[in-house]
Amino acid sequence: MNYWLKWLLINVGALVLATLVGLIVLSQVYVLKANVGHNPASPLVLGFIVSLVVAIAAPATRFMPRLIVLSGIFAGEYVLSFVISNATLFMVKAYWDGNIEAAKPWVYGGAAIPFITGVTGFLILRRYRLSDVADVFR
Repeated sequence: MNYWLKWLLINVGALVLATLVGLIVLSQVYVLKANVGHNPASPLVLGFIVSLVVAIAAPATRFMPRLIVLSGIFAGEYVLSFVISNATLFMVKAYWDGNIEAAKPWVYGGAAIPFITGVTGFLILRRYRLSDVADVFR
């Protein structure tokens, strides 16, 4: 079997398992009724897109660090969505008396979440890179 096919299977396997972790986190968002924005499933979709980009762009690593980082991207999307959406609601209520139109520039703070989780995941995976790509399969 070619190295690129094995590498693709490692990436796809880690991405599928990380997506399952993201689905578990999504189920807990519904159970705990956590406020993560207008659509509770949007961090799952953004987490999948960011994880896909990080899986493609990251250097060669073993399976476990890749799985942990990709799962952390999903969990980080939900945690940061929860924090930023609640902080935004607090700011709109405290500083603009609930007038959402006056607070428009601050409401879009959640757009930075995928960049934060993506860059962090990529930098963590760079730390675990292998010197030789063939070491992944040993």
